[in-house]
Amino acid sequence: MVKKLQVLMLEDEPADAEFAQRELHKAGIVFESRRVDNRADFVAALAEFRPDVILADYKLPSFDGLTALGIAREMAPRIPFIFVSGAMGEEFAIETLHQGAADYVLKGHLSKLVPAVNRSLLDADEHRRREEAETALMESEERFRNMAESAQDGIVIIDADGLVTYWNVAAERMFGYRQQELLGRNMHDTVVPQRYRDAYRKGWPAFRNDGVGAVIGSTFEISALNKNGAEFPIELSISAAPIKGRWHAIGIIRDISERKRGEEALRRSNRFLRTLSRCNETLVHAEDESGLLQDM
Repeated sequence: MVKKLQVLMLEDEPADAEFAQRELHKAGIVFESRRVDNRADFVAALAEFRPDVILADYKLPSFDGLTALGIAREMAPRIPFIFVSGAMGEEFAIETLHQGAADYVLKGHLSKLVPAVNRSLLDADEHRRREEAETALMESEERFRNMAESAQDGIVIIDADGLVTYWNVAAERMFGYRQQELLGRNMHDTVVPQRYRDAYRKGWPAFRNDGVGAVIGSTFEISALNKNGAEFPIELSISAAPIKGRWHAIGIIRDISERKRGEEALRRSNRFLRTLSRCNETLVHAEDESGLLQDM
């Protein structure tokens, strides 16, 4: 079903309004129009009629189009405002565009009205979609920040050049670097031990171009460097994501120092128990041999 267009006309000459309406009808545009010729009715129509497009004469006996444009920008900033005037100098016409008008059409060239209306509606729709996308992106980024900042694991994002673009609070605690110290710095040259850097340099071009690599999509254990230059063990999960047309690496980092200390303690305990067990076996064997000698 074709949407009926709501057309608000600021025009003091009924015949001129009819000429404009005829052009819209000829183009097959389904619309409902309301004509007003003073400030009070114009303001009321903006609120009640809720137009999709505004066609406004520049000069009226008790009102003017430029003032109407200012009111419309304040009350309904997304509604296209098109001047339809009998005479308008080029410099003044350009000034109206600078002040927010979508277009202008001379009454002597009404054949240009429909293209101007269609173009302004498309531009308004594109602008609305862009605003909605930007709003959705901002909301998504806000949700990500809220989750990332409350996470217990470090979350780090680096761009296609290996530069840090995000560094959460948990990563700050883990490495000792504040986010401001790391943003824009090469992560591998900062927190990666020297012995791993050649492998990074060899694999990075493939990631930069295609978002692929031997460690992408995997979880593994490796050593990292804190701000004091001391190594500590981490568990690292790496994924790739395109952000603004470029591949970025997202790392989820967990400090496993405590786990490693526990595993080492368990290994020492197991070694001690195995040694103790072998000693007990030797003692038991010696006692058995002593008993046999006595029996002889």
